[in-house]
Amino acid sequence: MSPCRFTLQDRRGASSPKSMVPPPQKKNWLQEFFSSGPVTEAYAQDSKDATVVAVSWMRQGIVVFMIVCITILLIGFLILYFKTSDPEKLKFADRMIRMIVGFYIGVVTGLLGIPPV
Repeated sequence: MSPCRFTLQDRRGASSPKSMVPPPQKKNWLQEFFSSGPVTEAYAQDSKDATVVAVSWMRQGIVVFMIVCITILLIGFLILYFKTSDPEKLKFADRMIRMIVGFYIGVVTGLLGIPPV
């Protein structure tokens, strides 16, 4: 006889073995609330695409932050330009406004893909 207790013919008639994985438990409302967060299984997967998306998102955030800061500077120089009576401050504000407007034109043409002349 074979050292095995069951033969292939015996296994055919037997029911399939039960899974060792426990069935999923139903979560209560508190567990559901805390389990739905910014870090889910889909975001936690190790993937190069996730890294590219994160870097792209951070790069866009930095660009938006810089443009907002430069816009605040532009508003400050416009206020200085219209409120000052000192000719040196007026000349400085005029140069800065021209430079910032030139920067904005460069950004817009660069984003639109228009080649330089």
